[in-house]
Amino acid sequence: MTQPESSQIIGETPAPAPDSRIAPQLAAARDADAKFGNQLDVTRAAVNAARGAAAGSDAWVEAQQAISRLDALRAGVTGALAELDGMVLAGVRDPALAPAQAEVDMVDARERADLADLRSRLSGF
Repeated sequence: MTQPESSQIIGETPAPAPDSRIAPQLAAARDADAKFGNQLDVTRAAVNAARGAAAGSDAWVEAQQAISRLDALRAGVTGALAELDGMVLAGVRDPALAPAQAEVDMVDARERADLADLRSRLSGF
């Protein structure tokens, strides 16, 4: 007599199939974060150069533009986070989902904090 496969045992729930959308979202977030990191020092330098400058001055405008460019680089992170959150809400059962969502959420929070700091430093508060 042959033994039934473990997934055929009555009452046992089969493991969820891996969701192929998770890895690309995580990769997109990591790529966007790397680009953000590469531009963060450039933006900090622009903000530092504009500290004390009048709003509307060339240095202030350049710093604002640098902050806007940096913020635009977050699209991969925010898009990935939205997709991963959507998977959770849709009930996707994949053990890789929660860690991916947590990682991207932490990246998002760090980037938002970096931008808030830059904006605060530029405004003098």
